[in-house]
Amino acid sequence: MTEVELKAHITDPEKIATALCSLPDARFVRETIKRDVYWHLQKSPVRIRIREEDGLITLTYKRKEIQGNIEVNDEQEFTVSNRAALEILLTDIGFTVALSKEKKTEIYTISADGESPITAEISLVGSLGWFLELEIILDETNPNESIISRSQDALYRLLAACGVDESAIEPRYYSELLHENP
Repeated sequence: MTEVELKAHITDPEKIATALCSLPDARFVRETIKRDVYWHLQKSPVRIRIREEDGLITLTYKRKEIQGNIEVNDEQEFTVSNRAALEILLTDIGFTVALSKEKKTEIYTISADGESPITAEISLVGSLGWFLELEIILDETNPNESIISRSQDALYRLLAACGVDESAIEPRYYSELLHENP
């Protein structure tokens, strides 16, 4: 699957929540806490995330790409039944823990006629502050440029509808931000 995503710095999460709830096709889904541990393999670009959320453990691997200010990632993920065994395997292969983060998140979905739904998350990310994340998941692994462009346009429109200027978009990955501001 392909993930088309942007994140933007925000200062007033309640204002954003109100804006999202005022949209006709938006609905509040739930609050959650996402605890992430990032593993990396020395001398390799390979990075893996293990996420604990609502009692589930999920392993995610992304082939990351930034197009403008928007991430377009080939994302592979699956649930894990035995985290300890997975961590032993990763360590034996040569992976080490690079960093950890915790996100306190409110999740919303916005459906669009004939288009992929957008997931909106208002998140407090540790020492980094508040973010609005907007994401579209495409079933295709290699979608064409037209599909990606339409998805990007939908994210920009929703960002504007929430009253967030494009200058607030953060093009760097959380891992980069956390290395700069642990």
